[in-house]
Amino acid sequence: MADPLAGVELRHLVALRAVAAAGSFGGAADQLGYTQSAISQQIASLEKALGEKVIDRGNGRGRVTPTPAGDILLKHTDALMGTLDAARDDLTALRGGAVTTLRVGAYQSVTSTFLPTVVRHVRELFPGIQFEIVEEMSDTDVEQHVIDGDLDLGFTVVPVAHTGLAGIDLVADPWALLLSAEHPPLAATDRESLDIADLDGLPICGAFNCRGFQHAISHLQGLGIRPHVAQHANDNALIQGLAAAGVGAALLPRLAYTPDPRLTVIPIDDLIPPRRVGLSWRVDRPLSPPAQALVDAARDVCAGMVPTWDTLALQT
Repeated sequence: MADPLAGVELRHLVALRAVAAAGSFGGAADQLGYTQSAISQQIASLEKALGEKVIDRGNGRGRVTPTPAGDILLKHTDALMGTLDAARDDLTALRGGAVTTLRVGAYQSVTSTFLPTVVRHVRELFPGIQFEIVEEMSDTDVEQHVIDGDLDLGFTVVPVAHTGLAGIDLVADPWALLLSAEHPPLAATDRESLDIADLDGLPICGAFNCRGFQHAISHLQGLGIRPHVAQHANDNALIQGLAAAGVGAALLPRLAYTPDPRLTVIPIDDLIPPRRVGLSWRVDRPLSPPAQALVDAARDVCAGMVPTWDTLALQT
């Protein structure tokens, strides 16, 4: 049986992507600098090669949309474009072109603690380097941007979920419950006075879409504890504020916590293993010298970190 993708060319996929984004052949033509008939021919050639319609043209007047086959192709096209962008960057480096920008993804607990020190170390070695720091709210988002080629490196929870990523484990980040000092949802004020049974049904505030948080909740559930979702939030300051107001107990790792007199901190290291924070990159991409310097700096800085609930020592 002939391979249906054998006749598919990159220009066909570029046209499909543009039509899907613009919602029309004319809009895609404007975006790519082609004539509308040229875009129509590219899509027709793609559909002929596949033996499937990839664009639903409707009645010819409204917005055109991808068919299910088109959606499948678009998903893989996005990844392909990321790979091509990465290949372009690697070829530039091979030809002696200097890497002038590092695109780094992270979440708040990294950007607010050790990442600035890492950036300073890299700048000392590469004074002209520029950083594009993208602060994402979840590990999954960071990893996907690295896979798509939008980011060179990404700080995320390890082990990474995507097989296309390589990475290193940097630091263990312990968990705690944060209780309102004025309106506590529990009578406990420290780990010794905390009755584990009281955690069952406890209203929890946290970043429920983050993989590290999901792992923490899973460990509690494995102990027979079923916390109640009081409020989801992405911002660490908001999570602490919700806890301080008595909406629920915040469940946060140490790097995400900013000392707050309104809160009582109860470490629960014996109930939940620490979150493992790491750094990842595409396994099929060689690291540029600045990227390697960032990896080395992150490893060195985090080797001097001691994230405990008594203190947060940071090697500078």
